[in-house]
Amino acid sequence: MKQKIIEILSGLQEDGFIDNYLFEDFPTSNVRLDKVGNSAGILYQFVDFDLDFSSGLLKESSEINVSFLIKDRKLDSSGEEEYDIISEAKEIMLEFLRRVRDLKDYTIVEKTLNIRSVFLNTDSNRSGCNCQFTLKQKQGSCI
Repeated sequence: MKQKIIEILSGLQEDGFIDNYLFEDFPTSNVRLDKVGNSAGILYQFVDFDLDFSSGLLKESSEINVSFLIKDRKLDSSGEEEYDIISEAKEIMLEFLRRVRDLKDYTIVEKTLNIRSVFLNTDSNRSGCNCQFTLKQKQGSCI
């Protein structure tokens, strides 16, 4: 499952939606954000996963936590400038979710996804959005 998400992030990079992506925990990604360009996708390390043994099949599901962050153009952005940055990150998030939705082997469990605005005053000031959701295998494998 992790590989499928990384392939989507890589595709977003190849298609020019993001400059780079990280697969890190938050403290490490904070340090590395300075070196990844203006826009970055961050897939936080998978922590939780479940195995469903119903119907004699083993189905994996995992909590996905992904953020798309854009470097603030200046340190004292106005509300309107912040809105523009968040809107840009939201468009990247929506494209990411479209690509996740199109995976043939996995499905998003939640019917409604909460996309939150993120304002980070870290080593590099960034704003963007974050989404957490559960991704589950459609088909299982025999036990």
